[in-house]
Amino acid sequence: MDHKLSRRDFSKLLLAGTASSALGMIAPSLPAFAASNRVVIIGGGFGGATATKYLRKLDPSLSITLVEPKTVFHTCPVSNWVITGLKTIPDITQSYTALKNRYRVNVITDSAVAINPSAGTVKLKSGKTLHYDRLIVSPGIDFRWDAIQGF
Repeated sequence: MDHKLSRRDFSKLLLAGTASSALGMIAPSLPAFAASNRVVIIGGGFGGATATKYLRKLDPSLSITLVEPKTVFHTCPVSNWVITGLKTIPDITQSYTALKNRYRVNVITDSAVAINPSAGTVKLKSGKTLHYDRLIVSPGIDFRWDAIQGF
């Protein structure tokens, strides 16, 4: 009997194996993560916004705060479409409304100026201090190493 495995079947098996491995890594850490529910994410680009969305989906009980100095995000990978006339700037502009309303994320329009990992705090340019149990720093491609004291 000839058992050939198609590319599609191979892909399904690979995806199933990867998913089960990932679930195995995530599941044991969920109880430990649930005990510390304040998450601060610095940076609302692709990385920060995506982390925000999927953390909420993973654990609805988390208190998630996203710190981003801009009120909108321009999706740079499709900016070439603007240059060619296929899209306009408003077409590639995203707001943080869905993260606020649909995913119940506290979005703060401000900049982080200092991180104190020992105290679990982030100081903002406005003077406000945020407390966190978990911190994600997603600076994007314009990362300046000396811009955030303590990083």
